[in-house]
Amino acid sequence: MDPEVHEQCVLETVRLLQGLEPGLPDDEIVARRMPWKVVGRAVEIHPGESVHPVKERYARGTNQSEDIGYGVQVTSVTPKDASLKDGIGKPSARRSQVRRLFIHQKPANLTLTSALYLTTTVEPGELFDAPRGIERYDVHSVIIRYWVRETRP
Repeated sequence: MDPEVHEQCVLETVRLLQGLEPGLPDDEIVARRMPWKVVGRAVEIHPGESVHPVKERYARGTNQSEDIGYGVQVTSVTPKDASLKDGIGKPSARRSQVRRLFIHQKPANLTLTSALYLTTTVEPGELFDAPRGIERYDVHSVIIRYWVRETRP
């Protein structure tokens, strides 16, 4: 596993999401650890999209290499709409838009020196340790997984 590759994946995900039209303003798509921050007993919730690394996955490679899926979670947090009718479908539309942008697409700025890019997959994300107060927001998440084949040392 190469931490530098994982960081590149996070930064490339932010760059691609910022260029997505129609999309969110660039300053609302940020690489950060979580979409909320606990400060003492208070919780600061960050609306927009938070992009952060998640644990990599390993798949069968060859006898000289291994396949590693570097995970990047994109969590969208938006205030719930007052009108139920207007709010239906918005999170799923954004997930579909993100999926189409990333699925099986090699990121242009991903530099691999000792690895070979294989594919990009998109899977549902899960939220852990969601704070109190999050129920006032629509929250959804996807994991973008960049699969590479790395030579074993």
